[in-house]
Amino acid sequence: MLELIQIGRIAGVIVYGKRSKMDLEGIYRPAGSWVTHKRNLLRELLQDYTNEVSKNFKKYYYIDAFAGPGKNRIEETGEKIDGSPLIALKMKPPFTNYVFTEIDSDCYHALCNRVQKFQSQGFKIKVLRGDCNKVLLEEVLPKIPPNTPIFAFLDPEGLELKWETVKEFSNRMATILITFSTQGVMRCLPREETSEAVNQFFGTSREIEEINRKCDLGMLSSPKLRYTLLQLYKSQLAKYFKYINNLCSVWTEDYSTHLYYLLFASNHDLIFRSRIRNR
Repeated sequence: MLELIQIGRIAGVIVYGKRSKMDLEGIYRPAGSWVTHKRNLLRELLQDYTNEVSKNFKKYYYIDAFAGPGKNRIEETGEKIDGSPLIALKMKPPFTNYVFTEIDSDCYHALCNRVQKFQSQGFKIKVLRGDCNKVLLEEVLPKIPPNTPIFAFLDPEGLELKWETVKEFSNRMATILITFSTQGVMRCLPREETSEAVNQFFGTSREIEEINRKCDLGMLSSPKLRYTLLQLYKSQLAKYFKYINNLCSVWTEDYSTHLYYLLFASNHDLIFRSRIRNR
């Protein structure tokens, strides 16, 4: 039976139909100009990674947990740029295996369309729809041999990434790059309705309760709260990963709002021996 997909609205009415290739190619993830820095850094790290691991391993994975549609549109300029999946697919040498997860239906179908040309060239690609935490823990990681190198890009906008998922990578030959969205986390503190999500994101409740108490008493300014949350997350990472690094701190162009940190974590010094120093 033909699958009907929501393709738009006319006069407030949802329109269903078979999604065309043109529809899919018109789907982009909106982003600020700051995203170019994240993408450039990711490209550099992936190039270092594939250059190194391809010398010693026959199989190595790239996992993108919040893959999106594969393309971004810069809001300030309208420029369309490759998202993280296409950046990874264009590495030379490439990864031997790719796994992309995406929960949004539109983004999922757009990404499936954009990776087709790579699949036709023999690339081993899986695009899976669903909550990345469930998909990775139940469908993806159990099928990857423990001694297989993995580079995982974990790029949530807020609290979507659960700590149990991050911790599982510590049991693998994995290198992970995490977007720690300060705005996404701080707007959920202190709020009772998001407390469980915050606890699951950090993997602890005791420290979060203390942070909430200080917020209620007005003891934490915005900069101090941001620093406290970052240090808590890094301390959690340090319990399971040998190498931890805060690669960069990104603000809006006018420096009025802090956006995110990019955090690196690994138990293996397969790469970045000169680039990355443990902090």
